[in-house]
Amino acid sequence: MPYSEEIQKLFRGKKYHPMTADEIAAALKVPYDEMPALKSNLEILEYQGKAARLKGNRYGDPWKSGLVIGRLDVTRGGFGFIAPLDRKRFSQDLYVSQRDMASATEGDIVAATITKLPSRSGQPVAKVVYIVKRHRVNFVGTYHKHDGEGMVSVDGGGAIQEIHIPRGDESKALPGEKVVVAIESWPRAGQAASGAIIEVLGPSDDPTTDTISVIREFALPEEFKEETLAEAEAIGDTVRPEDLENRLDLRKRTVITIDPVHARDFDDAISIKRTADGWLLGVHIADVSSYAKPGSAIDKEAFERGTSVYLPTRVIPMIPHSISNGLASLREGEDRLTKSIILNYNSKGELLGYEIHKSVIRSTKRMTYEQAAAVLDGREPEGMVLTPEVKELLDEGAVLSKILAKRRHDAGMLEIETPEVEVEVDGSGEVTGVKPVILDWSHKLIEMFMVAANEVVAEFMTSRNLPHLRRVHEGPSEEDLQALKIFLTGMGFVVRDASDRFQLQQILERARGRVEAPVINLAVLKSMKRAEYSPELKGHYALASKQYSHYTSPIRRYPDLIVHQVLDDFLTGKMDDERRHYWEIRMPQAALMSSQLERRADEAERELTKLKVLRYLERHIEEEFKGIITGVKQYGLFIELAGLTVDGFVHISELPWRDVKFDAKGRRLFGGRKGGSLRLGDGVLVRIKAIDLAARKLDLVYVGKIKQSSVEIAQEE
Repeated sequence: MPYSEEIQKLFRGKKYHPMTADEIAAALKVPYDEMPALKSNLEILEYQGKAARLKGNRYGDPWKSGLVIGRLDVTRGGFGFIAPLDRKRFSQDLYVSQRDMASATEGDIVAATITKLPSRSGQPVAKVVYIVKRHRVNFVGTYHKHDGEGMVSVDGGGAIQEIHIPRGDESKALPGEKVVVAIESWPRAGQAASGAIIEVLGPSDDPTTDTISVIREFALPEEFKEETLAEAEAIGDTVRPEDLENRLDLRKRTVITIDPVHARDFDDAISIKRTADGWLLGVHIADVSSYAKPGSAIDKEAFERGTSVYLPTRVIPMIPHSISNGLASLREGEDRLTKSIILNYNSKGELLGYEIHKSVIRSTKRMTYEQAAAVLDGREPEGMVLTPEVKELLDEGAVLSKILAKRRHDAGMLEIETPEVEVEVDGSGEVTGVKPVILDWSHKLIEMFMVAANEVVAEFMTSRNLPHLRRVHEGPSEEDLQALKIFLTGMGFVVRDASDRFQLQQILERARGRVEAPVINLAVLKSMKRAEYSPELKGHYALASKQYSHYTSPIRRYPDLIVHQVLDDFLTGKMDDERRHYWEIRMPQAALMSSQLERRADEAERELTKLKVLRYLERHIEEEFKGIITGVKQYGLFIELAGLTVDGFVHISELPWRDVKFDAKGRRLFGGRKGGSLRLGDGVLVRIKAIDLAARKLDLVYVGKIKQSSVEIAQEE
């Protein structure tokens, strides 16, 4: 069983003193065979900021021990901020000077003690006591020599910028080559890091090294273990007759998949049938758990990977290709094992009931979002002939999805728009183009149906008290809401109550299409906690959903796969007390690992996309671009280039005013009495001055202010 609550209750006891794991087990009367579960729960609590490791490997309540546990963010200036993990106990970020970081670096989870409480307008100051978990131990950078000594300039411009390489640890690297370094001595105040080169990746100016560099930087897995591949190969590549036993046969039903044009795996499909007073919506999900049994080699490695990683140049799958791109992928015209949720809606979009079945389907048509959008617009999709049944499915799907979207909007769902770009790369790694991702109604149709299925599965499992992972998204704190209100007021919005989700919804809608929309959407997003996985029932704030689980992508997300595995036990009658106990123990660790690995994948995808966009911009030095001011500092402006989702910086020396003044409250820079002003959200015209690929930095020159309409047109195009 999970022991998190019992451990925290023990910590809160008046007579509690720090104990070892064995002593805690004795106090809670934990059986010997459940010691791994107890230790796992202690680790999870520490990563959540709810437990602290003290002297003698003893554990206690961080707050009682004078500690705050959080994630360290290091600025370019060398100082940093610690974001507390347990915001309910301590809500403010902590300032930490470079000398008080000990050996901690960017992204590390640290335990810190507060050395100075905040004044009214100030910030609490802290000192790192120990490191809970290193964010990374290997670094990627460019090897060079300085005064005869080997050095590596680290990519990314983080806390560690230079690593000393002692003689004998160069691994035959040549100056100018991209390398991987294992840290042997961590930096401290006045002392640089040192390490050994463990891999040479190739010339740093060769674009083909970009992908492998990011893979190594984020320690992403590449090749599958031999045991996993052998297990996948033994499964075969066809659905066998015996696999169809006790499954609902839906192979004659019109079923389609709608995915991006470059998608390689298809794990969700839909079907729709008109009824006398509504629709029967079928959401059919690849039954990956039939091939990834709990405890199997495939399952264990999927757990370790957590998620597939979608880089601009390649996909690193969670499950071997023979299954993810083959046997489990819902290919057109091929029999595939699925789990089907049949949802019964009336004409108002009210859910009357649902059924969940282990099933088999045969996809009628594989469509791209662009092809589906063409049909929804009344056009013939290029190069495709559709049957009347497929056209009817799309037409009915459009009607139902719009009704469901309206109902979800009325419930208070927040549609936060975060721009994305698609990077086009040729075989040599050169970027041939960068274009914004356009989300049309075909995307919305699939989104609404997948959200409905995820919500139904969460309700099904909660009502039956089945252990499972939920996708939770907690709302903003009072402090964050107050900061958001001040920001939105400064942007010209009248905000009576920032805690009213319908007011936030209206503000997002009013901002849509305006030049400052990206800044407003980002501010609302940052006011909220990051969505994560948890076995606890916390709800999903942005979706206005009381309970929600990720279930519809088991090929690429481990939380979805584990939900399928639990469903298998329940649907086949195997969910006895022993199995329930097994799942209860697994869920907390799976939630923690899945949340951490999702964050890693997101960071890697963003980093490589940014690197490729910067390589693209290298060919456009001195050209002018439209952009929006996303940050205002005393020393300059941060500008996001329109349609490219990459930030650059304009130093105040590049502004056309002699005397530049900073208005912190108004979030603007202005040029004295007769000068103009530039504020957060303004549209500007800039020119590229310089690009530093290693540091991922883009320096810009301010050209002029532009009208809102011209930026809007550029974004629409």
